[in-house]
Amino acid sequence: MSLSGYPFAIFTGVYRMVNDKHWLGDVVAGAGFGILSTELAYWLFPRIDHLLRGKGKSKNTLSSSMIMPFYQNKTVGIGFVKNF
Repeated sequence: MSLSGYPFAIFTGVYRMVNDKHWLGDVVAGAGFGILSTELAYWLFPRIDHLLRGKGKSKNTLSSSMIMPFYQNKTVGIGFVKNF
């Protein structure tokens, strides 16, 4: 499933270059930024999850936490939800 995004990303990058919306450097930089941010998220998630759940919590419990940034009506914010 995760590999299905690559053909769409390649198509989008090529399509944007063909229509003179981006240069090759823009597309390569965007792909690099996307790949690096995904790797950073995979690296950070276990640490943040451990910090929010605590040391003795099992991953099979029903409690969960979520941090959500948002942008709406020219307002930027962040939300935090914790289920017990």
